[in-house]
Amino acid sequence: MTTTGHRIPSLMGFVAVPVRKSPGMVAHRVERVWDDQRTAGQLRWDKGKGDVLVVPACLPAGQMPDEPHHELSADMADHLGAVACTQQACFPNAEPR
Repeated sequence: MTTTGHRIPSLMGFVAVPVRKSPGMVAHRVERVWDDQRTAGQLRWDKGKGDVLVVPACLPAGQMPDEPHHELSADMADHLGAVACTQQACFPNAEPR
């Protein structure tokens, strides 16, 4: 499998990736949002499972991702073919593959 894009920095422990994984998915720096700090958008989460929502760090405050994200180890995300988000809030210095 060949994936173009940028490599996830090797020192990252965990990244935010879409729940529906596919080659070429974008891995982001993790932002954890507690309680109802981000209420705009359609995504909701079950408070009974903890009050934390994982979102990409590059999303503007108040916005929700188009699809749910969760944390995955950077190594596993790389193994599954994820590429690094190069936005300033995520991995602006990521190296090309």
